[in-house]
Amino acid sequence: MRELKFRAWDNEDKELIYDLQHCPSGYPFGDYIYDDRFSDVMQFTGLKDKNETNIYEGDIVQYHGIGNDDIGVVKFGEAGDYEASFLIKSLTKPNYNYTLMYPECQSYEILGNIYENPKLAERR
Repeated sequence: MRELKFRAWDNEDKELIYDLQHCPSGYPFGDYIYDDRFSDVMQFTGLKDKNETNIYEGDIVQYHGIGNDDIGVVKFGEAGDYEASFLIKSLTKPNYNYTLMYPECQSYEILGNIYENPKLAERR
């Protein structure tokens, strides 16, 4: 079973906050979801990159798959995208997605994230 972990962007301190299950109020994510200070609660995908770093939503990754190399942003599937699964939305190929379903056939390297490295996410 995949370990559930979450992080959020702190708009005030300009940093990612990890381990959201340890909120001061005692309510899971409560202080983060309802406080304008924090943006986007992002979930751990259950996968690690080639450097053994946890891959979260919002990470910008270099993708190496069978016959494909690309850069994209990790997202949770939306309507029309692979609903209820994690995917990489390509930053170089419009409307192209890669699933994170077969880690034995793919490798990933985290290059940054959409908050600390926004220029990487603007490659389109």
